[in-house]
Amino acid sequence: MTYSIGQEFYYVPRERYMGNPRNMKITKIGRKWITLSAMTHWTIRADKTNLVVDGAGYQPPGVLYASKESYEAMKVLSEEWTTFARAVYRTSHRQPTDVTIEDIKQARALLRL
Repeated sequence: MTYSIGQEFYYVPRERYMGNPRNMKITKIGRKWITLSAMTHWTIRADKTNLVVDGAGYQPPGVLYASKESYEAMKVLSEEWTTFARAVYRTSHRQPTDVTIEDIKQARALLRL
């Protein structure tokens, strides 16, 4: 991905106590890191390859998304996957009578498992 000064990203902190999600703009582009700033004097830096915010040797404090909409879409997908996985787990101890081996193979192929 190519970056430019002033390009906006949506920063989502990993923990609620770290603040609310917010839009941030790129202020500096390096070889490995991009530096971003909000309207305040607070800045963060993120890895250019995966947009994970630098945790200085500790757990990354957050992640950048291209936009709020892309974050919301990822969140919905994650919630749907969790609901699906829980439903499969709840029924894993009893084999459904109307599901065939071919059905299972098709589901695995569809989910790339």
